[in-house]
Order: sequence, then structure tokens, then C-alpha cells
Amino acid sequence: MKKISIVIVISSIVVISLAALGFYLHQEDKAVDAIKTGSSRISKQIDQRKPILFLLLGVDTGADGRVDRGLSDSMMVVTLNPAQESTVVYSIPRDSLAEMADDHGGNIQKINAAYEIGKAKMAKKTVSQFLGLPIDYSVTVDMGALKELVDFVGGITIDTVIDVNLNGQVIPQGHHHLNGDQALAYSRMRYQDPRGDYGRQLRQQEVLK
Repeated sequence: MKKISIVIVISSIVVISLAALGFYLHQEDKAVDAIKTGSSRISKQIDQRKPILFLLLGVDTGADGRVDRGLSDSMMVVTLNPAQESTVVYSIPRDSLAEMADDHGGNIQKINAAYEIGKAKMAKKTVSQFLGLPIDYSVTVDMGALKELVDFVGGITIDTVIDVNLNGQVIPQGHHHLNGDQALAYSRMRYQDPRGDYGRQLRQQEVLK
């Protein structure tokens, strides 16, 4: 009986390991496919040691029953500089007024509306125009994807200077290791933070690290 139990345990470990490997490879393929660009272009930029700019879009869909296109309430520009071997992350306040990069001109709205109007392509073009910077690529993540990503890497560790309470998730001030549901609540909460949306942006950057 003991020998049979050991065989069952070993078999279970093998099955779980293969499933985890398969999920990892599937997610890796999806991530690569999400960057719709030729590999030669980015390789050329790296070879020439030129900065590469990514627009990270966090959209408010994928949880709480939200299935529409939504707004990009989180917008960050990430600059990778091969020459200086540095990475800079710059958050754009979602309520910043900007001219939408559409065909009409003069359409000024909150910058997070660009995604709702024309998805990632419009958002990337609008942010590029707003900052006067050439944005090379964009990556879109919804709330459900963020939760799954945090769980996939085994959770994240944060240090919060305030108490966070949202959707039944309570995270007291201090040092914590968060799962996906907790990380989503931590990155979304805004009204309890005396720093307002700026504080939420700081917490979102902490989650991305």
C-alpha cells in the first residue's frame, strides 16, 4: 500500500509539472504574439543601442463583470535605454487633457478615453503626440490578466504606507505578500488614498516591479 501511495504521489507531481510547463509555454507564446511587429526592427534598435519606448495600458475590464472596451485608467511609458543600461517608467495621469489623435482634430478629452475610442493603436498615437515622444510598442493588460499574472509568478511582495480595503480585500499598512485578487485590489483602490490618483499610480508601479 505504501509503495502504491508513493507511485501515486510521484505520478501526480509529474502531471502537475507538465501542466505548469504547458501553461508557461502557452503564456509565453501569447506574450510574443501580442507584440505585433517584426523581430528585425527591435533587434536593429538594440544593435544600434537606441532607446525603445513601450506604452503599458491597464484597462478597467476583465473583472467585476466588465466586458466592454473600457478606459485605460493606467498608462505608463517605459523607456529601455541599451546605451545607458537603464529603464525609466513614467506614469501618465489618466485625467490629463489631451487632443485625441484621430482624423478630425480638436477633439480634446481625458487621455484615458483614447483607448475607448480606438483601442491600443489610438492610445499609442495619442500618448506619442501628447508627450512628443516616438512610442514604439504598446502592451494592453486588463484586470483579469493582472490577477492571473500575479498568481502565475507566485504572488508579489509590497510595502504599503496606507490601509487598503476594496472588494472584500483588506491589506493593512506594512509588508505583505499578495496573491492575484489582493494585488488587483491594491492597484485599483483610489478613494481611500490621501494622494488620490497619484497614490494609485505609485501602487500600480510597485505591482509591476
